[in-house]
Amino acid sequence: MDILAGILNVTQMIMCGNKNRWGWMVGLGCSLSWISYVIITKSAYGLLIVCIPCVFINIRNFIKWSWESD
Repeated sequence: MDILAGILNVTQMIMCGNKNRWGWMVGLGCSLSWISYVIITKSAYGLLIVCIPCVFINIRNFIKWSWESD
């Protein structure tokens, strides 16, 4: 699970750097993967401090970027 989350994180950064708004949805998947990792392993609870807000930030940014491209 942590490998998947890491791959999604790198993919998101590349996509957003290329101004691809779908990178924010990849980031959402990344955040959800990290949250799942914490739940499954019952460790690394500090990740939740970053990942839970990132879920909402990724959705917000996807919406904002969608409005700007229309």
